[in-house]
Amino acid sequence: MNLFHWTKEKIERLSTIEILVILTILIVGTYIALVTPFGAGFDEETHLVRIWQMSALSFIPNEKTGQDLPYPAIYHELSYRRNALIRPVDFGFWESYGNLPLDSHDYVYTELPTRSVYSPFLLLPHSILMRYMGRAWDMPAMVVFYSVRLIGVVCFAALIWLSVRVMPFGKWVFAVTALSPIVLFQAATINTDTLSFGIGFLFIAGCLSIAMKEVFGWREWGVIVFLSALLFSTKLNLTFMGLLPLLILPPKRFQMKNGFIWLIVALLVLWLVEVLGWGLIGFARLETAQAIADPIGQVKFILSHPFHFAKVIVQDIFKHRLDYYLEWVAVYGYNYWDVPGATYYLFPVAVVLSLFAGQNQVDPDKRIRIGLAIVFVTSAIATIAVMYVTYTPVGSSFVDGVQGKYFIPIATLLFLSIVGLPKSKIRIPHWLVAVVTILSLFIYLGGLFLSYHVLCGSSYYSTGLCYQPYYKNWAPNTINSDPISTEFSLTQEIVPECNGISTLRVWANPTGAAQSTFTKFVLRDTDGNHNLVEEHIENDTIASTGWLTFDFPPDWDSRGKTYLFTISNGADSENLGVAFSYSQPGEYKLGKLFENQDSVSNDLVFQYGCISGLEKQIRGTNP
Repeated sequence: MNLFHWTKEKIERLSTIEILVILTILIVGTYIALVTPFGAGFDEETHLVRIWQMSALSFIPNEKTGQDLPYPAIYHELSYRRNALIRPVDFGFWESYGNLPLDSHDYVYTELPTRSVYSPFLLLPHSILMRYMGRAWDMPAMVVFYSVRLIGVVCFAALIWLSVRVMPFGKWVFAVTALSPIVLFQAATINTDTLSFGIGFLFIAGCLSIAMKEVFGWREWGVIVFLSALLFSTKLNLTFMGLLPLLILPPKRFQMKNGFIWLIVALLVLWLVEVLGWGLIGFARLETAQAIADPIGQVKFILSHPFHFAKVIVQDIFKHRLDYYLEWVAVYGYNYWDVPGATYYLFPVAVVLSLFAGQNQVDPDKRIRIGLAIVFVTSAIATIAVMYVTYTPVGSSFVDGVQGKYFIPIATLLFLSIVGLPKSKIRIPHWLVAVVTILSLFIYLGGLFLSYHVLCGSSYYSTGLCYQPYYKNWAPNTINSDPISTEFSLTQEIVPECNGISTLRVWANPTGAAQSTFTKFVLRDTDGNHNLVEEHIENDTIASTGWLTFDFPPDWDSRGKTYLFTISNGADSENLGVAFSYSQPGEYKLGKLFENQDSVSNDLVFQYGCISGLEKQIRGTNP
């Protein structure tokens, strides 16, 4: 089958698996794009800044910013990431902001650099849409934003459909891994993974399609070069998959003289131009990288300490293997909310079932299987090594910044290398693979809606209390109060947003406190005019910095009430007591903090826990 030549009849004759892939990506992707709050995808803010720059035909990152290229303030101010406390999205969001134009909140005229310094090709469709819908047609800002998300879904659907169509074997394995929850989440939010993943899958499928041919001519040679050119525009770790054609294409099958040698030369030139060349241009514009890592210094360190480097890589794999697996299957943006646990069980079941889903028309030979396995191992290690070089301080004994989603579609190489092995009479029906895959997505999508749009939504599929407020910038030891004393007390107003409050915890810092004194804690229900908590705690029992927790009988009518939490000296001693952490000024807007009798701009770092959702059902409570 020629990779880029089909008759109209062939295009119209879609297989079951192609229809499944197209419909799943378009339906699930559209749902994720519309339900995920504005700016809640991984790094959407910084990618949107880059798209805005490119829509003005400024393709070098941060070449123009500030006064030279003002940024619509509405995209900065309304982003989900701007909320100091993470909470559900107001259902009136579209009614309030849906029709506002790009300039409704004016523009940001100060420097607003982007960290999205990848090849401009990865955001080209998004930028074209921004240029016409935003700049030329002056459409509402939110309409433009969600349209930019949806163009990514369409592009990804086209790339995966084409990939599945040309795959010569293991189509179900390939399709299932391309439909993982995190893949579709990334495809439906604004980032460079959308095209990176799509191109990565297409590269694998195209290389394998050609590898199954008996002979390779200039057409096949050109297709490999073209696919490699696309691959080298993706994220750096995926470019190591460029080794695949060199390992699975036997040189003797090239009809032209020195065809394999010329392929190596072409790929090397492309790598030097696209990967190294753009790296020198694009990453030089990444100002924040200089404060985090020194890539050149790190490379020198690796060359002089190879065994230390190898040890770091091995330790990272063993230490974070579970985290990488979970992130490879499913997460929500920035891991704010837990994913329903069933997703992590159902999706791998779908992958395993797909290994036995029917017979392949052709089976890969030993060379192809070994090549796939080698490139998998190489690319996986390279993914960690890239983050060690570009994002980790020189000489560190750890690797910083690696996420499980970086191994997509690298893991597909492993599954394809073992598909059909061992030879077995077990044949799993296609419909079962499809049902399990869709079920894992359905559960994931339900959790997505509950997490972002329902207060305590994640408690409906996970046990434990619903803790509020949920701090985005979690830095409890940044600001501390004065130590509690006879001259200094704290009173925090707390207004729960949920019913069933049964726990209150506050972040304490006992360093320097006199161990022979007491601290008094009182939680008062001002509506019922009674105390829920009244405890005297010896300071020496507050052993370390962290949460100090108080449990009490549930108040099933707590939502909207005002509670006063008072911390004072529990003895007449002049010794200084425990200090308590403050949040950033203005984060908690429902109540005030008083130092003695004076209101201050900070608040205590505290959380109240409500019994709700699944935990409420388990306890069998009946308020």
